[in-house]
Amino acid sequence: MNRCQKIILGGLIWGSFLVIGSGAQAQERGTWRFRQVDVRRDLRDIRRDRRDLRGDHRELRQDRRELRSDFRAGASLGEIAQDRREIRGDWREIYGDRRDLRWDYRDLWFDRRD
Repeated sequence: MNRCQKIILGGLIWGSFLVIGSGAQAQERGTWRFRQVDVRRDLRDIRRDRRDLRGDHRELRQDRRELRSDFRAGASLGEIAQDRREIRGDWREIYGDRRDLRWDYRDLWFDRRD
């Protein structure tokens, strides 16, 4: 094999390694810039979920107060049932917000771990 063919063959092999390696490197996302963006996004999601959770607890307290006042005022069974449905809905929202908060903390842990 002459020198020109060796250079061309070596260039083709080197180019194929470069193409294969660039795809694996792009999927890694191991640079600090990517992790920093992920951590910021996770912290923003955590703050939002905490705010939602506080608001849901506030609504739950308000609905419980309304139920107690309806009991004291002698409200109809329909109003009391409606208050209880609202309280159950508040609990469902709280459970959903807690689940979202747990997932956001998990994502934050995985992003900081890398």
